[in-house]
This record gives sequence, C-alpha cells and structure tokens, in this order.
Amino acid sequence: DRFVRPNETVTDYRTHITGITAETMQKKGVLREDTARKMTSELLDDKIVVGHALQNDFQALLLSHPHALIRDTAVFKPLRVPGWEKKTPSLARLSEHWLQQKLHEGEHDSVEDARAALRLYRLRSRQWEKQLKSIMGNYRVGSSNNASAADDGVEDDAGEPVERKPAASARSSGSGASATAAAAQQAARAAAAAAAASRTPNAGKKKRK
Repeated sequence: DRFVRPNETVTDYRTHITGITAETMQKKGVLREDTARKMTSELLDDKIVVGHALQNDFQALLLSHPHALIRDTAVFKPLRVPGWEKKTPSLARLSEHWLQQKLHEGEHDSVEDARAALRLYRLRSRQWEKQLKSIMGNYRVGSSNNASAADDGVEDDAGEPVERKPAASARSSGSGASATAAAAQQAARAAAAAAAASRTPNAGKKKRK
C-alpha cells in the first residue's frame, strides 16, 4: 500500500474514515501523483483488475482499462444480495452477506477492501468468466451462436470455503457482468436478428430433389 500526494490542495482528509492526516502526506515514501499514475499503468497493463466500484479508482488516477479485463463486484448481478438486486451494493454489505465478514467498523483499510473484493470474485469466478466470454464473443462476431454459454447453473469455484447462512445460498440473478456488458450483449443480439432477417427464405434448408 502506498500513499499518493495529490496535485490539488486537500481541504478535508476525512481522517475519521481514511486515517490520513496532513502529516501523513509529508512522510517518506509518499508518491507524487504522476509517479503513481505511471507505476499503476505499468502494473495493470494487460492484467485483470478485480475490485469494487473501480470506476472511482480509475477516475482518480486519470486512467482507463479495457472492459474485458475488469471484474467489478459492484456491478456483477449474481453477487447482489437477495432482496436488493436492483440497488448497487456496498462492499461492506456484500462482504457481510457472502463472506460473513464485517468491514469498515472504523477507519477503512484499502488492503482489507482489496482482499474482500478478490474473495467475492472467487466465489463466482467460473460463472463470471463464462458469461463475460460469451458476451464479448457475441459482440465481436455479431452472432448469438454462443449466447447459451452464459449458463446460470454453472457451479461456483471451490475458491475459498465460506460458511454461509441458509438465506445466503448462491444464486444467479443477472445475465451480464455489468451495464456496459449487457449493452454489448443487446447490440450483438440485434445484429444477429438483422442478419437473420436479411437471409433468403431458403437459407439454411436443403435443396429439394
């Protein structure tokens, strides 16, 4: 974990949440913003990034990352807590429900948050990767041939054993990894439908003798 000194003047460190003070930014080892951005960009290059509400992190760093390489636990619908499927969950809520672990009972710990997000990903990694592969494949070729590959019934990763409450049994409640991925899937289906409509009436049928 490394601290970064922002270029802008900080007016509120929100110390009760972050644990950071003005003195923290003066300690040895604090990175300049441009240095941190360069290091992060090199570290993440061609890597899968797992986290929660990652758009906030990328926005703060002024970086972008390929959608196919992002695994955001805030937007993956099969991780939504039953009864709260339509609301974007906090990492603390997901962690308490699926991992039986309470977060943020004091100052936030970025390392603890990162580990919790990774554990959540591992609970659904097989289903997640299969759905994303199907969605991105359909988007590239403009075909719905692989749409059935997003199988909600795929078993969970063995990953990390977690003793769950009876009400917290794993289930699938969505068809895409994120809103952007869902839009890509819809675009692929529309393209496939348009292609089918343009075929001749005898397309795909055997010629009669």
